[in-house]
Amino acid sequence: MEKGILVLERTKKQFIAGVNLVRYDELTPDIVSELLHSEEKEYVNGLKFKRRKDSYLLGRIAAKYALKKTMREHQNLDSIVIDRGVFEFPTVKYLHKENLEVSISHTDTIGIAVACSNEHPIGVDIEKISTHTEASMKTVLHARECDLIKKEGLYNEIGFTMLWTVKESLSKIFKTGLMADFKIFEVEKIIYKNGVYKSLFKNFSQYKALSYQYEDYFITVVLPKKTKVKLELD
Repeated sequence: MEKGILVLERTKKQFIAGVNLVRYDELTPDIVSELLHSEEKEYVNGLKFKRRKDSYLLGRIAAKYALKKTMREHQNLDSIVIDRGVFEFPTVKYLHKENLEVSISHTDTIGIAVACSNEHPIGVDIEKISTHTEASMKTVLHARECDLIKKEGLYNEIGFTMLWTVKESLSKIFKTGLMADFKIFEVEKIIYKNGVYKSLFKNFSQYKALSYQYEDYFITVVLPKKTKVKLELD
């Protein structure tokens, strides 16, 4: 399990975002029992398919640990519910005194979540790099975006996966998910530095995406363009 905080520096204020990455083999019965609220336990026990249960648990457990890193006051994690909004975006219920939001993503056996004050938007996505999804990912790209990743030497499953996570992360800020036309989230510039790809958007110039390759995955965080970020892992 990997966890830590993102220090988000603005001109007049600093925010702390909790971040947590959890693997499926770390989800022991004791951890699940300890962290899930009774409402969450009832929901997951009602799911029929193992794959759906696994993805639910990965997302919720990652989100609980991310909240723990962000909360200023102690609260038992099993007293909090990570619920679903009308478009299936995650919502935080029963949180005492603090207004926190979470962004969640999961893929095969890994879940990741970021928790932050609702004053500061942030979205996260993780996807496994695979040739099997390359064709579907290309459908959400403009020709100009294909040219961008060609210039970076990424016109392959790596580049397509990266841009997919960029668009998916931005859609989570707007709480649209896959219901939006991803072409509206067009990337117009990619800058590579010190292992991180920074993407800037044509239609949403107030945001930026920070992406990096983690093992066989790409992880992307989208946040306001003028926010300075520092990652501090435990």
